[in-house]
Amino acid sequence: MSVPGLLSERAIILAPRGRDSQIAMRILDEAGYLATVAHDLFELVKELSSGAGLAIIADEALRNSDIKPLLDLISRQPAWSDLPIVLMTHHGGPDHNPSARMGNLLGNVTFLERPFHPATLVSLVVTAVRGRRRQYEARARMEDLHESEGRLQNALKAGRLGSWLLEAEYLKLTCSDITKSHYGRNEQDTFNYDDWLAAVYFEDQPRMQSALQRSLDTGVDLIIEYRNVWPDGSLSWVDVRARAICGKNGLVSSLAGVTSDITERKQAESQLRRLNETLEQQVEERTSQLRHKEDILRQSQKMEAVGQLTGGIAHDFNNMLTGIIGSLELIRRRLARGNIEDLNSLIDLGVTSANRAAALTHRLLAFSRRQSLDSKPVEMNHLVNAMDELLQRSVNESIHLQLRMASDLCGLQKRTLTSWRAPCSTWCSTHAMQCPTAARWWSKPSISSWTDRLPMPMRTCCPVITWC
Repeated sequence: MSVPGLLSERAIILAPRGRDSQIAMRILDEAGYLATVAHDLFELVKELSSGAGLAIIADEALRNSDIKPLLDLISRQPAWSDLPIVLMTHHGGPDHNPSARMGNLLGNVTFLERPFHPATLVSLVVTAVRGRRRQYEARARMEDLHESEGRLQNALKAGRLGSWLLEAEYLKLTCSDITKSHYGRNEQDTFNYDDWLAAVYFEDQPRMQSALQRSLDTGVDLIIEYRNVWPDGSLSWVDVRARAICGKNGLVSSLAGVTSDITERKQAESQLRRLNETLEQQVEERTSQLRHKEDILRQSQKMEAVGQLTGGIAHDFNNMLTGIIGSLELIRRRLARGNIEDLNSLIDLGVTSANRAAALTHRLLAFSRRQSLDSKPVEMNHLVNAMDELLQRSVNESIHLQLRMASDLCGLQKRTLTSWRAPCSTWCSTHAMQCPTAARWWSKPSISSWTDRLPMPMRTCCPVITWC
């Protein structure tokens, strides 16, 4: 059995004359339905406002009474509600009774002639309660739908998404206030299908209309980004997405979708593209500057190396020129005396010194041009023995040169001949010039003397050259 409330199924009975109210209440109680008796029209309206399944009213209670409060209550019913009313009339039926006109005002009215059979009253109440239950079910569904709609609207607002619906048959556009704002419109502004198309930027209109028509024709989802022009002339970007809704005939009846303003994203993408282009240009300029500075640094290092080598190169060339000039001078003296014996050996010595000078020049050019040097394995004992005569002629006649070779001298890695000959000759000449003419001295150069000028792998296998 129901209790008063929003879901009440009780019957409110208004029959101020006779025993009709008590009889009706007893019949309903026996049938298992709750009933409440109202003593006047004001009390009836009050009880109905608290909740009821139906109203049972005697027609005489409405005659000569102000029924405006009851009519106001009925007119203010929500969309789901249509209160059932059982109007008890006198014999004659609704066609011949003034109560019929009253029924037109009350709405959902069923007439019950008196006297009535109890089963008839119960049947009318059962039908009314069943209809009232369906109304309550409709109310629950509407409340659920309203809550779902509220959650959807909150989600759309949180995502700054506007909603819209386009009816395919009449091209009628219905959109939310957020969608209007995406096109620069206010809430009170009208925004129909023609306004929508007119707002699209002219360069994007063919692409937008083609995509829209394809969705209407085939039912494919509409996904497009385009520019639109606001009433103030400014441009903005909008992302439009929609899904087709098909009717019973299988054709598209409408498109339901959302819009979002992507102007900030597009501006950020444009700035990022410009930044990338600028960054590439900056990297290229920076790389070019670094290359230029590296070239300057290499040239500076090269000139510094040339400056450091100038002293050694001067000694090397002086020694080689000494051999050449000495050979030519001896040849000239012998020719002056008419002695032409052993000229070939002097010529060979001069040619050897000239070739060594050419080799040193080749090394300088190779260093200048960054060319690879012609390196080959060198046997030190053989190399020094071959330099014996050249070294002897490079020093003063008062200097006695003695070479002592190591019998267990190891072989060398690949090196250029000039890289050994030039420093060896320079070292010998330098130490000879430091020695007095009449003096006799004995010297054993250490590994850290002229060998310091040689690469590290060569220092451990150098011969000892002794002066006396």
